[in-house]
Amino acid sequence: MDPALSCKPWTAADLGDNGALVPGLALNELQARQFPPSPVALIPLNDPMTTIDGAQSLGKTNAYRAGVDQPTAATNADASPTQYCANFRAIHPTRLAQDKAFLAAKPSPFPDLANSLFTFMVQRANATYVLLGCQDLLGQPDRITAVTDANGVVIDAVIK
Repeated sequence: MDPALSCKPWTAADLGDNGALVPGLALNELQARQFPPSPVALIPLNDPMTTIDGAQSLGKTNAYRAGVDQPTAATNADASPTQYCANFRAIHPTRLAQDKAFLAAKPSPFPDLANSLFTFMVQRANATYVLLGCQDLLGQPDRITAVTDANGVVIDAVIK
């Protein structure tokens, strides 16, 4: 996947393969920590995994962030759902459109929901926008519109 996305993963010598240079999951994590993208998609306060009975919780958000190796938020503003949604809306649809050809050539992990990896990502992006209440927070519709077949399977998308 890396070459298709114009990425060059870090590699290290594989002692089990005469020192051949190979990528690895741990190296991916180290590379991501060394060269983080901007902005980083940090867990927002309104993530359902971090709320308590539907109420936002900075403590639970920080506990979740710690579990996924993200920095803690000092204040609610540091975990702003509105800022998260604004970044998600500005960045994700464009990147998804750029990667469409590559992702569309890969199978969907859930063929009953989407017919390719691209359309699965479309389905997940739409769900995220709804789940986090981004339309209400931003007063703007999702830039990604899923196209479905008669069975409700996502088969394409219109990205604005």
